[in-house]
Amino acid sequence: MMEITNKFITLKDNTRIAFKLYRQEESKGVIQMLHGMAEHKERYDAVCRYFCDMGYDVLIHDHRGHGKHIEASEQGHFPSIDTLVEDAYEIFETFDFKGEFILFGHSMGSIVARKYVIRYPGLFDRLILSGTSFYNKKFEAASLLLKPLLKIHPPYKKLDFVNKLTLSDFNRKFRPLRTESDWISLNEDNVDAFVSDPDAGFNMSIGALNSINESLKFTSSKKNVKRMNKSLKILLIAGQDDPFSNFGKGVEKTGQLYKRCGIKHVFIQLYENSRHEVLFEKNQNEVLQNIRKWLKNE
Repeated sequence: MMEITNKFITLKDNTRIAFKLYRQEESKGVIQMLHGMAEHKERYDAVCRYFCDMGYDVLIHDHRGHGKHIEASEQGHFPSIDTLVEDAYEIFETFDFKGEFILFGHSMGSIVARKYVIRYPGLFDRLILSGTSFYNKKFEAASLLLKPLLKIHPPYKKLDFVNKLTLSDFNRKFRPLRTESDWISLNEDNVDAFVSDPDAGFNMSIGALNSINESLKFTSSKKNVKRMNKSLKILLIAGQDDPFSNFGKGVEKTGQLYKRCGIKHVFIQLYENSRHEVLFEKNQNEVLQNIRKWLKNE
């Protein structure tokens, strides 16, 4: 029987973080979920329930600068991706989980996850990356924009034009647009839910955006990836029409890098007619069933 706990945890630096824990009486392991940028844990409730019904405990929390509980001034800012890694680790270590340890990260959460398994290589048995990418010229150009801005503005500053530039680039292929969030999903119901959600789609600070870029660069480096556990089993999933992952190319490059660094169990699955939020497309059942098969058979 599923038991759900929805609480706050106070971290070592006195930051309060909202988390949700889905538990089974007899669990075969735990899946720690890391959500993406400018969203929150509640968007993943159905996915967490699905994984829990499979027999796993599921732990998910709101990153700093995200969630329903934060002040408007805090929304969209965190000190660094490194801070988010340490938050995730501290929350995970609070509980006494048994069985197989699985880490799941989507989008920005996938970058957090990639740094997490470099910093703590012996902690997880499996890694699932959804909608990740690989450092390229577009991200380099974004860094060239952000770094001068950080010299004249504090890192917590949110600049509307910077966020609009990002969205404009992601939406380029999908014009004429129905909404400014068309790039996230082909599923209009999902897009509309995202657009109408007051706790999603907000602007990010220039410091947070810069840290995302720098961390993607870090996790796209062979030298850093070599520190990962070579026996880690990795699944990479994305939509073929996902602009953040460079339409799947970034996912394939990430998988190839892992293989070159000696990680043998790497499986890549790209989905047709799917954009960035592959978990929330109309073929959601197919995606979840394929994850289930991979967890069972790989």
